[in-house]
Amino acid sequence: MTRMARLLTRRAALLAVLLVGFAVLLAVVELRWAPVHRLDVGTARTLHRTAIDDPGETRWWRWVSDGLSPTVLRVVALAAVVLLWLRGRRRTAGFVAVAVVGAATLESLTKVIVGRARPVFSDPVAHAAGKSFPSGHAMTSLTVFGLVVILAGHHRRAAIGVAVVAVGAVGFSRLALGVHYLSDVLGGWLLGTAWLLAVDWLFNRRPTERPPA
Repeated sequence: MTRMARLLTRRAALLAVLLVGFAVLLAVVELRWAPVHRLDVGTARTLHRTAIDDPGETRWWRWVSDGLSPTVLRVVALAAVVLLWLRGRRRTAGFVAVAVVGAATLESLTKVIVGRARPVFSDPVAHAAGKSFPSGHAMTSLTVFGLVVILAGHHRRAAIGVAVVAVGAVGFSRLALGVHYLSDVLGGWLLGTAWLLAVDWLFNRRPTERPPA
């Protein structure tokens, strides 16, 4: 088996694992499987009590959630698309645009199809519009910071560190503010990773090929 064939096989296997994982998570959410449901509700209630007891920490998580919101990250990403296009890196610009716009569309459609309600509290510390599964913040941050890692070149290790911290912080902020369940965030990460892997494969088929500089 050639190197390219091995790489494509590994990518296909990883994509299959991610999609199966997302499908299983979606099924247990839709069926309200007791262990996952208890974990979701218990985590939400525990973090809500913490948010009520520590307003300063809650403000911090609100800043994280707002500063790295889907709208902010999409605007930054689309600005990068324009800059890449003007610099002649049109294939890379297309890669970023398809990844970001496609992720937003996929997230919105999935939310409409699933129709899961958000956590409800009598004394909420934050509010969010729309449905709950998957988390748009989690999926968008995974997609955008994943793009940063893919395009980082020789700085990939540093980019991975920044991405892990940023994506983790955004996901936790949605839990800390009581606007998502744990499974919503995990669903956003799984679906975002699967989508980014699929788009990366589409634009970068050869093992050593990355978007042109």
